[in-house]
Amino acid sequence: MSNDKTLTWAEAAEEWRAATAEVSTAAADLGASLSYYWKLVVGLLIAMKGLRLGLDLAVLLSR
Repeated sequence: MSNDKTLTWAEAAEEWRAATAEVSTAAADLGASLSYYWKLVVGLLIAMKGLRLGLDLAVLLSR
């Protein structure tokens, strides 16, 4: 390389591949973590609904 600020086509292509690989990895990690949190939120909502139904049933049976 004759100048520090210029890249050959091969170097530019390699940097582009590295950058796109890094972005796709980050996107995949984000998708996996969002899926985990989505399942966690849905699970908590189901557990809260079950707890409420259980309490309602306990109140009904105690009368």
